[in-house]
Amino acid sequence: MMIRFRTAWIAVLCVGILPAHSQNTYSATKGGVPLTVGVGISNFDTNWVDSTGNYSRRMDGATLWADWSFRTLSHHLNGLSAEVEGRDISFARPVQLPNMRFDTAEVGLLYAWQKHHLFHPYAKYLMGLGSVDFPGVPGYQHDTRTVTAPGVGIDIYATHSLWVRADYEYQFWPQLSYHGGSIEPNGVTIGVVYDFAGMHRR
Repeated sequence: MMIRFRTAWIAVLCVGILPAHSQNTYSATKGGVPLTVGVGISNFDTNWVDSTGNYSRRMDGATLWADWSFRTLSHHLNGLSAEVEGRDISFARPVQLPNMRFDTAEVGLLYAWQKHHLFHPYAKYLMGLGSVDFPGVPGYQHDTRTVTAPGVGIDIYATHSLWVRADYEYQFWPQLSYHGGSIEPNGVTIGVVYDFAGMHRR
């Protein structure tokens, strides 16, 4: 039931965000919707200590995001966007952590440097809800926390309205009762971005 709830929550979040995404839009462009959406494959260090006292191995997952560009702002803020992101890390679980799973739903701001029309480095800061499943004790194998997550990355022009994104995110989860301390999952996401503004940057 809880897994279905989290899956539904992320789906609703990502669909509801479709009217909200685009750090990749040139400020000079007047037409088009300043929205970009993307999907990627993630690989994260869970930063979780298993029952033997060892840190667990990395896990894989999927990420969806959407950015809405504030292109009506001043010239100095042309790269500022609102970003919404949903991530599920639940694949390649360590043997010691058979039910391990991290889900996050975050919102925040992203600023992209758009000096070059073929690549846009960016920095972001997101906040949201984190959900984690773990091999705890009967009746306590799941918890939720407010998560903060700074990150950096780059969008690279591919063709027409498609870009390739490489993203690094570092998450801060406040103290979890079972874990006995805060955890700081972090990892990379590689994905593709579709730009609804229909920009021609060559």
